[in-house]
Amino acid sequence: REQDANALYEDDSLQPPISTLLDEITSRIQPDTGNFTNEFDHVVIAGEGEPTLRMEALLAVARKVKSLTGKVEKNPHNKTSHSISVRVITNGLCYGINNFGYQTKGALFPRSRHVVLRDMIEAGINRVSVALNTANRHEYDVLMSPCCYSSRNDSVMDQIKPSNGGSAENNFGSLTEHGLMPGTAHDLVVEFILEAAKVGIEVEVTGIDRPDVDTIEMDRFVRMLMSVSKAKKTPKTRWRKYFN
Repeated sequence: REQDANALYEDDSLQPPISTLLDEITSRIQPDTGNFTNEFDHVVIAGEGEPTLRMEALLAVARKVKSLTGKVEKNPHNKTSHSISVRVITNGLCYGINNFGYQTKGALFPRSRHVVLRDMIEAGINRVSVALNTANRHEYDVLMSPCCYSSRNDSVMDQIKPSNGGSAENNFGSLTEHGLMPGTAHDLVVEFILEAAKVGIEVEVTGIDRPDVDTIEMDRFVRMLMSVSKAKKTPKTRWRKYFN
């Protein structure tokens, strides 16, 4: 039995509301059912913040794209017709986010981080662009100042005093001081890249183009990571300019 994409989410009470995001997607992606063509090649889910911090919203948007375009059949007289792929631009730290980015109150949060990739694939996300930035795990800490943690440790959580009156679990900045060993954040990104590639998601790894980042070592590291992928094309680092 088919379900409408709007019924496959619970609002996470954050702004903008998920319903608003879905309405925006619907207004911009309307396949021409007469000619089976689409105006867009793919949809990119990104933002000024990290999209995986709102996992329900991320998955709902991907499902909406899938519901609007996933059943578009190719017209033998039009070689340009296709369904739209969905790409997520991420820092790759979703394994270090509290509840893996799932926000809905009362929901049954996933116990295993592998549920994240399963949900992404089910929602129609088939490409990710991950900002690994450097092959050096300690240099990553200096460049990124990551705010995440590697495991749910209640003894660590009890030591953290919230600075904003909220729960300790939401005070991510202090977690780097109490619960995250140096280099661990880089390890989490690497594990996300490896596991995404293994399950068949097309992975693009990006690096920061600046003098103190070893580009040769980064390219070598990316080739090693992508060796687990089934993709036939040679993996390359996508370099991005660094801005202070």
